[in-house]
Amino acid sequence: HQNRNRENKFLESYFLVYALNKDLPEHLTCKQLLIDVVNGKELVSIPSVVFMESFHALVKAYRFKGLEVKKRLIALIDSKNINVLAISTSSILLAFEIAEKYNTGGRDS
Repeated sequence: HQNRNRENKFLESYFLVYALNKDLPEHLTCKQLLIDVVNGKELVSIPSVVFMESFHALVKAYRFKGLEVKKRLIALIDSKNINVLAISTSSILLAFEIAEKYNTGGRDS
């Protein structure tokens, strides 16, 4: 089965903003990964707060229409290839461990 060998990837906070905003230099790389996710070639996990941060950045900072951003983000949330991670005390503690081990920022962990 093709999906069995996929490695779960954890995405940094601004991945969705890069993937959805063609004016940013990171757009093409992130868009391609998002296409791979939608097509079942990749499996990713995204903390729930990233969706809220992405909505805020796209609507407030980049002036996208809220309804369009909401529609796209909901489609991603509904994808079987995206695990939406709930924020809980245990996930926060795990994020601290990841940040310490891999020297990442707290939001990216």
